[in-house]
Amino acid sequence: MRVLFISYGHIDNPFLPGGGALRMHKFAEYLQEKNFNVVYLTGAFPKKLKNYKYELVQIGNGNTPYISLANFSMKLPMFVFKHRNDFDIILEDFSPFYASLAPLVHKKTIVQLQIYIGRENFRRFIFPLNIAFFMNERYYIKLFDNAVFVSEFLQKVFMYRKRYRVIWSGVDEENFKYQCEESNFLLYIGRISKYMKGLDVLFSAIKELKKYLKEKNLFVAIVGDGPDRSYFERFAEDNELPVKFFGWISSKQRIAELYSKCIFNVLPSRYEGFGLSILEAASFCKTSIISNIPAFLWALPFCITFERENSEDLSDKIRKLVSDKDLRVYLGTLGRKFAETKTWGRVSEEFKDFVLEVAHQR
Repeated sequence: MRVLFISYGHIDNPFLPGGGALRMHKFAEYLQEKNFNVVYLTGAFPKKLKNYKYELVQIGNGNTPYISLANFSMKLPMFVFKHRNDFDIILEDFSPFYASLAPLVHKKTIVQLQIYIGRENFRRFIFPLNIAFFMNERYYIKLFDNAVFVSEFLQKVFMYRKRYRVIWSGVDEENFKYQCEESNFLLYIGRISKYMKGLDVLFSAIKELKKYLKEKNLFVAIVGDGPDRSYFERFAEDNELPVKFFGWISSKQRIAELYSKCIFNVLPSRYEGFGLSILEAASFCKTSIISNIPAFLWALPFCITFERENSEDLSDKIRKLVSDKDLRVYLGTLGRKFAETKTWGRVSEEFKDFVLEVAHQR
């Protein structure tokens, strides 16, 4: 069976890394291992590609993030139309920034929903792009007869009523082999995006806590890359903040070391679809401080929340959790038990079963 994965994001795309790209990569590899013939269609980016288990195809121009995404968006429908008869299934990872129009030219298509932006489009993007993105998100998925949602929250917010499955993202089984240790740093891991990820809120909190963190000999590790990295590097330097930037780390072992040795994880997003770093941290027996947005409801039993966009509340919660090791251990233990049910092998098998169900439908 030949399957086309469509996703501008990819694990080696420096313009748009993150949990969503990792999920697509994991599912593509799993299907290839199960004797599917997988082609992964992504954007162009200036990075040497590795050898993947699946076939990777890039379209567009990869000189800059915006040119790369714009080129991908323009060329995507033409690619799908040209190759529509080459695939049994077309799976599109939804983004408000592009549309393949695959449901118009192919009978068996699946849309995957990993994020909901909603009215945040009008706060984040300029006119008239914000209207175009908002309308795309609201109406485009209605063309698809099959959908995969990364969480129950997304299925409800999109009000999708056709054939669908809620299939979570996962974690690597080897994560559970690591012992629960603590070093002298807090962790943020993910895309360095000022608005979506709420990093301006986090850095404001760090500024408020600068003296406290230095007295405790603690720093905040920022792991990842993105369009706003240089801004936050200047902000940290100008304000002499206890922050270290590690960039994008591809080594699974190095990422595991950071998760397993951090005191706790922080994810201050304004909006999300899931929040993979919360689940990954939990698999290493670490709790997270997270914003109180609906997308994070699944993580409430083992995480601490703060009021979205409120840096003072975030700094208060950081103080509280730094000073209470018993609470960290308790929440981390709950999180690990939860994460044990969400391994990549388990969720990828659910994904494969749904693809087969769509393939065999009449």
